[in-house]
This record gives sequence, C-alpha cells and structure tokens, in this order.
Amino acid sequence: MKITNNTLKKYIPFLLMLGFVVFKIQDLFLPYFWDEAWSYVPAIKEMALKGPSLLPDSISPDLYRGHPLLFYFLSSLWMNLWGTNSWITRLFPLIISLFFLYASFLFTKKNFNYLTAIVTLFFLMIQSVFFAQSTFLLPEILLALFTVLSLKSYLDKKYISTVIWLTFALYTKESAIVIWGVITFFRSVEIYKTSGVSIIEKSKRLFLFLLPLILIFIFFLVQKLMVGWYFFPEHLSYLDPEEFVGRLSGYSSYLFIFMGRNLLTFFGLIAMIWLIIKKDSQLKEKQRPLLILCFFVVSYLLFSSANFYSPRYLLSILPFVIIIWVYFLVRVTEKYHKAFAMLLFIVIAANNIHFTLNKRGGNDHTIGYRDLISVHSGIIEYCEKLEIHDNTIYTHFLMYNNLTNPDLGYLSKDKGVFTNVQNKFTDETEFAIISSNELDKNAYETIKKNGLRMKRFEQNGSWSELYRTENH
Repeated sequence: MKITNNTLKKYIPFLLMLGFVVFKIQDLFLPYFWDEAWSYVPAIKEMALKGPSLLPDSISPDLYRGHPLLFYFLSSLWMNLWGTNSWITRLFPLIISLFFLYASFLFTKKNFNYLTAIVTLFFLMIQSVFFAQSTFLLPEILLALFTVLSLKSYLDKKYISTVIWLTFALYTKESAIVIWGVITFFRSVEIYKTSGVSIIEKSKRLFLFLLPLILIFIFFLVQKLMVGWYFFPEHLSYLDPEEFVGRLSGYSSYLFIFMGRNLLTFFGLIAMIWLIIKKDSQLKEKQRPLLILCFFVVSYLLFSSANFYSPRYLLSILPFVIIIWVYFLVRVTEKYHKAFAMLLFIVIAANNIHFTLNKRGGNDHTIGYRDLISVHSGIIEYCEKLEIHDNTIYTHFLMYNNLTNPDLGYLSKDKGVFTNVQNKFTDETEFAIISSNELDKNAYETIKKNGLRMKRFEQNGSWSELYRTENH
C-alpha cells in the first residue's frame, strides 16, 4: 500500500504516544508513591472490597476525604475486573493519560490546525508534571480529560455531550466547578443574544447546563445527611485569603516559567504581539476558542490560588496554555522557511526536556519520584534484612505508611509489616529512618548527634538513612 502524506499525518499521533508508553512502562512496576500511597490507594482498595459506589459513606470519609467518587468508582471497578497487582492498577491511569493526549490532539486539530495539534501533543508528553502523573492513581488527569472533552463538545456545539462531560468532571473533583462555570457563562451569553427565541425556550436551553450543578449538589447534600458535612473539614482549612497572592504567584510561575516553560512563554508572547501588530486575519477567526481558553486559564488560576498548592492541580489548564502559545508560534513561523520553525520548536522542546530530565526532586510532579521510590525501597529492604520488624522505629509520614501498609509495594510478602513505627522521636526510639523529603531538621540533627548511621541510600539528590539510636 502506498503511504501518502495524509496517511503519515494520521499515524504520527499514535507513533508519538507509542514512544511515550515505551518510556513509561518501567513505572508500571513501581510501588505506590506520596498521595496515592497514603490516601487514594487505601480508599480505592477499600471500595474495591466493599463494591464500587458513587454514594458518600460507601467507604470511610477519612479515606475518600469528601471528594466526589467517580475516580474511586472507576479505579475500584478496574481492580475488581483485572486484579490488584501494581502494574495492572497503574495501567488504568496510563490508559486515561493516552485518551487525554489524543483528546487534546483532536481538540487542537479541530479548533486550530494539524501542526499546532502535533506540536502540542509532543510538548504535553514532555511536561514533567504530566510525565509523572500519567501512571499515578490520582484523579487529576481524569479531570483534565473530562475538561478537554467538555470544551471540545461545547465548541463543536454538541451541548448534550457537553453536559455529560461536565457532570463527569464535577463527579471527579470539586475544582471542575470552574470549567462548568466558564462554559455555562459563555453559553448563557449565547442564549441571551439569540433572537427569535421565546423566553421559555431560552430557559430550557439554560436549564440543560444547570443539570451538572444540580447533580453534584445532590451528592454533597447526601454527604451532609450521611456524614455531617458538605466538604471535608480539613480541606476547608486550606482556604486562607492571606495566602492567595503567594499561591497565585507560585501557580503562575510554575505554569508559565518553571520546568522549561520559560522559552515557550517568551517566544509565544513575542509571536502574539507580532500577530496583533500585524492584525493577523486568523486571530479574528480563532477569537472564540482563544477567548474561552484564556478565560478558563485565568479563572482556574484564581480558583486554585484560593486552595492548597500542588502543581499537579494545573493539569486541567496546562494543555490549553501550551495550545495557545504553540498556535501563535505556528501562525507566525508558517510564513517563513520550515527550517526556521523546526529549529525554534527544537530549541523550546530541548529546553523543556532538559528541565524534565534534570530538575528532579522527590515529589509527584517531576521524575524524581523514581529516585525517592528507589531509596525508600532500598532502606526498607535493608531494615527487613536486619529483622527489626518489632523494634521501635521513628520515621516521617510517608515512610510510616510504606512500613506499615503491605498494599503499597515496599514490603516483602513473606516478611510482614513493621509493628512499632512512630512519627515522634522519643526516649524509647531504637531506630530512625530519615529521608530527604519531609525532613525534620531538628530531629535529624539530634539523631545524627546521638545515633550511629547504619546505612544510606542516595540517587540523584534523593536520599534515605537508617540510624541506630543510643537506646539500642
């Protein structure tokens, strides 16, 4: 069969995603990490045991922490169908991530052009926060997928499917209220401006978009009746107006500058200014999707800044920021020699890849998660060899869960859990495990001064140490 340019265009997205999967396969076999380890995995496994459900209090509220339950429902259903081995459970978020990538590609291709879609697809893959989150049992990429599908359906004027995706988004996480609000606002303006339509008909059209809000309100109302509160009390404590400006600065810096996005933002801004000065004809043609995307990005930044800070929360708007900048760059450079455009995108991508590979840190939004998992696994294996399962061990929060929960993948199946692990260093402490993450400097200095370091594991800046105290 003769391969045409159109055939190549059709398969390039799938080839890129296949390459992404090749780089991610090793992560399917890692133990659970950070929020998925202490929060989401215990909740999902509890739901898998009791039966998948969307009802509040189907599992302990302390496990699902008041969130809407669609992600827990789908994950537990996956476990019941295919098993609980880590590589099987991690395959679920990876599949969601591939759908998210392809949905982003289709959205961009439809509303902008093919080249913007391909470059956006590649740039999304190399973002450290997406690369890291794509195999974690966390709801952010599922929420990002429903966000893209909601906007795609809305811009395609498929309003019933828009409402369905918005409902799914709201039942995934509370922050979906932003995308619901943005789409409903623009739809309300459209309905209001429609001439020749009765007030009753306009009300019916608007009511359709109120359905997702009504449905999620029912969930929180039932939650109030069953457990005594609408929203998880601890989460409400994160709403601190005094922290708003600092969080807004942190989120904006992360979104537009950090992790190699500085060059994309810099050249994207230049391209935007150039197109405005030249009064580019396509800017007016793309005014509607550009306006909606910009409005959503700004609204989501403001909403997120009133809440707890975590870079992974920006996954719902990250693709749209990339789309906007890439479209401006494609529009400017398509008038020049192809070699110039290719060189510019290579430079931007190389800068992004450099930060993704080298700006690690032991967290869930860089590939440093591999390093921290490795040193945690190493120190736990060493403790198992020492057979100190019943000794008093002081350690930090995440290590406490790693040592006491066999479902997380750090413990040998035939050795059992560590039975006397504590989060407070006392006179009774016999051993201490200190790691580069969650480092209590005061406790660390005390332990170093009075204890004997028995073992240290280190990898790319992440480390974990085992000390024997003077009590042993």
